[in-house]
Formats: sequence, C-alpha cells, structure tokens
Amino acid sequence: MALSEEQKEQIKAASDKTFPFVERCGAKTLEVDRGYCKMMMPLAPNLNHVGIMYAGALYTIAELTSASCTRAPCTPSRSCPAA
Repeated sequence: MALSEEQKEQIKAASDKTFPFVERCGAKTLEVDRGYCKMMMPLAPNLNHVGIMYAGALYTIAELTSASCTRAPCTPSRSCPAA
C-alpha cells in the first residue's frame, strides 16, 4: 500500500526540520515512499578544509535516508516514534 501525500509530507518534515544540524547541512527529502527515500545535500556548506564533504555530513544524509525508509512503513494503527 502506497503512502498518502499527508504521510509523505509528515516524513519529509520529520527528516528535514527535526535536527538543527540537518537544517544547517541543507539536507532535503525529495521523495519518500515505502522502502524508498531520495534526499539531497548541497556540497558548499558541507566542505571541509581539503575541499571534500565532511564525513559527518555524509553520515548524516545516510542516516536520514535509512531512518526515512524505516518510518515509511508506519501507519496510525502501528507503533511509530513521534515526529
């Protein structure tokens, strides 16, 4: 069963606006559905002193993507962490 648009927006908001570090990194959830999440993070605010993305930023977007996929199967009748 596909997620409703409301569920998708709730997951996007929880991913993009819950943590100050995520907001600073500029991570955005582009698409989400059951078992699928597409995100982006701009390179410019996440560059380190040698011109590559900070490992912490890379880890953050990987963690957010997996967490969004994990949240997607939740429904009101199932137990889910609060957003």
